[in-house]
Parts: sequence; structure tokens; C-alpha cells
Amino acid sequence: FFRQLARMNMAPGPEASITTTTLSKGERVVPAPPNLDKRNYVELIGNTPLVDLTPLDPSLEQKGIKILGKCEFLNPSGSIKDRIAAHIVSDAEERGLINKDTTVVAASSGNTGAAIAMMCAMKGLKCIITTSGKTSQEKVDAIKAYGAEVIICPGAPADDPRHYVNKGAQIAKDMDNAFDVDQYNSQLNPDAYYFSMGPEIWNQTKGTVTHFVAGGSTGGTVSGNSRYLKERSHGRVKTYMSDPIGSVFFEYYYDEEKRVPEVKPFKVEGIGKDSIPGAWNEKLVDEIIQVNDQQSFDCCRKMSKQMGLLCGGSSGTNVAGALKLASTLEGPATIVTVLCDHGLKYLSKIYSDKWMVDNGFTV
Repeated sequence: FFRQLARMNMAPGPEASITTTTLSKGERVVPAPPNLDKRNYVELIGNTPLVDLTPLDPSLEQKGIKILGKCEFLNPSGSIKDRIAAHIVSDAEERGLINKDTTVVAASSGNTGAAIAMMCAMKGLKCIITTSGKTSQEKVDAIKAYGAEVIICPGAPADDPRHYVNKGAQIAKDMDNAFDVDQYNSQLNPDAYYFSMGPEIWNQTKGTVTHFVAGGSTGGTVSGNSRYLKERSHGRVKTYMSDPIGSVFFEYYYDEEKRVPEVKPFKVEGIGKDSIPGAWNEKLVDEIIQVNDQQSFDCCRKMSKQMGLLCGGSSGTNVAGALKLASTLEGPATIVTVLCDHGLKYLSKIYSDKWMVDNGFTV
């Protein structure tokens, strides 16, 4: 999808001219409507801006350290997952795996589900999304608004057939004409970032990026971007992975025997995992930084109140990780991190004082 998009001519049209329109009761000078952006809605995915997050820690400027956030919440469905949705669905269409009668099935913690549901709405395809009870009501409602069926699965171990990932795979397997997005294992997931977001970061920073910080759920964002940035910089860019305390990535990464630890409860959504996904390439990660829920949510609330950036909890995890990394550097450095999704998806949770207090957090 992104390779095709790069070849398309998306240059803006010429400036609108002023025309005179003759009316029945005289003449008026009426400006002609500006040339419309002829791109399909899906072609608006990507090319998100970077914003300067350095003011979150004023001491960084003295050391010549910058933290930049990639505004992925500006994608059409409100999250970074539009990138993989477009890439995976387009690839399946090209290979004849999807036709007009296909039902697209995706297991998701919410954002991929919304992105896939949006794509299916555009293409007139049926869509089924499986998710867990942890997913915010706002995300569930968004998926339904796109016309998809949502199946909320009970909390269960990663190897339990009732787990939302296993449930989605089974639904796709049992149907005659279904396509399983399989975001947790598909290599098209990291490829979407390798071909789109990675080059964007490099070009937007003019090659000055020194560190990349991103969390993982599927592992696609951190793996695909890291691969591109490391290749482009000849290994100079270092990749750090923000991981919620309770997720399995941290302990697995530093365990010489590579045993998958038991997952512990954590509240932040769309980041961290209870199993090791096939889309994650640990060799592309230099270090993992642990961040707890309180730090993630505090960071979100600080960004919204001090910078006007209303972002989801995983963005808070990423930014908190970037701030922790920055505190260890002497500088100069340019750290790029990811603002994954919009905070409107979590108004009933991390931006609700009542929810915060009820779940043991301070506000």
C-alpha cells in the first residue's frame, strides 16, 4: 500500500481563481471553490507531524536533548493502526485473499479493530472484531459505528481458546470465506512501518534522530521503524522499548533462557502483552524501559493540560519512557517517540478522575 502511495502524484492543485458570476439582480464577485483534495480518504493515512515534547522537562534543553512526538492520533481512525490496516488489507486484495463476499476478522485491543472496521466500511466488506473486556467503551463504540460486529471475550490466559486472539483466529478458520488479519504474527505489520513511518521520521528530522522510543503490543511499530532507522543510519540510531510493568516483554528480553513470564495486571491499553508476538523482532531493540500505569497516566494528563495534546495511555507510556531515557543521556540527542492514539478514546478512563481514583491512582 505505502509503496503504491509513494508513486502517486498527490501534489496540490493551482491556486483558485476569482470568477464573476452574473445573477438575475446584478453582478457579484464570487470566489470559486478551491481545488478539492482528490485523494481517497485512505490515502490520508500517514505523513503525520512531529511535535516538540521537550518542554515537559525544561532541563533537557540545557543538555541539547530534544524529545519529538509523532502525532499518529491524526490518522483517519484516530490511531497509528491505520497504517497496518491499509497495508494488510491492500496486500490481501492484491493476492486475491479478499473479495466482495469476504468477512474480515481481526483480534484487537481496539485500535486495529477500529482501523480495520474503517477499511471494511470503505470497501463494503463485512467485518468481525474480537477484543477483551479491558477495551474502553469508546473504542468498542467506534468499531460498531463503522458497521463491524464486536465480540468481547472474557479475560483468559494467552493459550486459552477463549482469549480474544485465539477466538478471532478460530472464527476466521471456521468461516468459508474469511480473512484473518493476524496482526500479532503478520510480517506485513512491521513492513507497514518500515515503508512509511520510518522514512517519515528520518526525513522530518533530516537524519538527526539518535534514539527511537516505542512500546509494543504486536511489536510491529517498534520493529518496523527500528529496522528502517538502523539501516538508514548505519546502526547509529538506538531503539528503546517502553513496556508497562506487568507486561511480558521486559522479563522475556532480559532472560537468557527466554522463558515467557506470567503476565501481571496493568491498566494501560494497546501496549504491553501477555505473550510474545511473531511480529516483534527483539534483535532490533537495544533496551527496554519499564513504565508503570501511574507514570503513563500522569504523563497523558500533563501533556493535555500543559501542551494541549490529548493522547491515549500508550502515548503516556512512550513519552514517560522517552523522558526516562533522556534523563540518562548527556546530550546532544534527538529522541523520537510515538503518540499512538487520541485521548478521546479514553475519556471514561484515564481522563476521568472517578475512574482513576476507583482504580487506585492519584489525580
